[in-house]
Amino acid sequence: DSADGIGGGWSRAQILKIMQDTRLGTYGAAVLLLYVVTKLELLATLGYSSWKIWNCEGAGPALLVAGTVARLTSPILLKSRNYVDEGGPKYQFYSFMIQASYLVTLERVFFACLSTLVVSSLAYG
Repeated sequence: DSADGIGGGWSRAQILKIMQDTRLGTYGAAVLLLYVVTKLELLATLGYSSWKIWNCEGAGPALLVAGTVARLTSPILLKSRNYVDEGGPKYQFYSFMIQASYLVTLERVFFACLSTLVVSSLAYG
């Protein structure tokens, strides 16, 4: 949405209108393709995977730790920020996010941080 809005819109109103559209545009497809190719190239440079506790190497362990760290941001953001669009055109689709923010407690955020730390420590020491 951001790539389509920035690439396809000339005014602020046009950019916001494009970003609210759920379809994938030309700029969005180009950025998505560039993202996938870049990610594959970076993973290829990491080499073969070596799975040893506290001494992992390669693309496999990097994907595992990156996925764990990326998912850590979700409970933290749900707990610390309000959901932006509570009455917009996509409200029916995203209304579960407002309810989910009430389910995230400090204990769950702490558990997410702790599990991320354990996975990262077991992989890289």
